[in-house]
Amino acid sequence: MDAAGLPELEKSLSEGAIRTVVCAIPDMWGRLMGKRLTTKAFLEALSGPGGVHASSYLFASDMEMEPRPGFKLTNWADGFSDFIMRPDLSTFRILPWQDGTALVLCDAIEEHTGEHLGMAPRTILKKQLERAERLGLTFKCATELEFFLFRTDYDEAWKKRYRDLAPTSRYRADYHILQSTRDEDFVGLIRDRLAGAGVIVENAKTEWGLGQQEITLKYCDALLMADRHALYKHWVKEAASEFGYSATFMAKPFIEEVGSSCHIHASLWDRETSNPIS
Repeated sequence: MDAAGLPELEKSLSEGAIRTVVCAIPDMWGRLMGKRLTTKAFLEALSGPGGVHASSYLFASDMEMEPRPGFKLTNWADGFSDFIMRPDLSTFRILPWQDGTALVLCDAIEEHTGEHLGMAPRTILKKQLERAERLGLTFKCATELEFFLFRTDYDEAWKKRYRDLAPTSRYRADYHILQSTRDEDFVGLIRDRLAGAGVIVENAKTEWGLGQQEITLKYCDALLMADRHALYKHWVKEAASEFGYSATFMAKPFIEEVGSSCHIHASLWDRETSNPIS
């Protein structure tokens, strides 16, 4: 959806089927950060000059949300400034599994200049794609992102200091259909939710690690894939929480176990002819 579809969106939201709009940005760690808005507040944000305000410390903090020193953008000495989360309406989607809820990804905008914040992950990728476009090129990407799935919920995992968690498989089950059938209640739900939110899944399989899974997303334009990639990770964790499970995308969560990969398939295309180059 682009700006041309705004009147239709406003009409749809005004009819009351959607009560909450989640406005989110990927942070420096790939997590979705943001706010939940009422429909009325979201429409006001769209009609106004800005968007949704948030603190720029989101781009200068560690995994524990502690602000780190050395950032010119925002720091204790100069104060923690705000930035604007500007909704990208092309990412707007209704979440069928959350009653009356939609989600939209946002761009990070400097509130005084109106320019994109240079350190925001979405900005970094957009600038690279603009460079490619000036050369007459486009990129398409696909990802295979692995994760470990446990029958231990997040609270219990925290209490156990993330040790001795119960994986969904107790034997090496790479490509095993029997194990993937046993996991289908969860993995099938993920595939259905992704499809319901407009994210196409090519396939899913059990991986070599105990409890390890892999879900492959269908290739598309690079920015769209990056957005889908972040959403996929977030929705897996949401579903795990609902199931009483826990999931981690850490590259190496256990020293004695195999790591999780993120395979990125990238291809270069001619912008004029839409033919692949490499």
